[in-house]
Amino acid sequence: MVLQFVRRLGIGEVEMLTRREGNKAIYIAQLILTPDCTLPPAEPLQIWFSDLLTSTGDKFDTLAKATYELDNWATHAEIMQYHHINTECCKIEEEMVVLRARLSLDNEALDGCWYRIEASRVPHMLRNLQGRSDFPLRHGEQLGRHAGGRPRGVTGPGVPV
Repeated sequence: MVLQFVRRLGIGEVEMLTRREGNKAIYIAQLILTPDCTLPPAEPLQIWFSDLLTSTGDKFDTLAKATYELDNWATHAEIMQYHHINTECCKIEEEMVVLRARLSLDNEALDGCWYRIEASRVPHMLRNLQGRSDFPLRHGEQLGRHAGGRPRGVTGPGVPV
């Protein structure tokens, strides 16, 4: 049976989710992960193991198969849980890279617009609006483009209604 994910219940406890029926999660087992406190403190994960754990494809499959064959289902569950969470984190990081790139492009476009507005002396052409940046709009009026192509609320060349 393919697990969707492993959920932590508390300190050292996990449940393996197999499927959902509506909003109800169906679990097949509860595993208790208990560290062996009789051993000396654990060493940090070695690079070769970290590489297997964080890899995709054949590398991770080798690790998953090896932990599955151990006589310790809790170890396999923890490895699978780590892989699932790590995969989600990688996807989110990829999305963030794309969003940062889009934000950078938009900021550059805004800078270009700002420069062209300044260089075209638009504030000088509309200096009659100086000090009126907080003027209220008439009821129902919106800023933006009119169906005819000119800005709403403008009747002549740059003169507000």
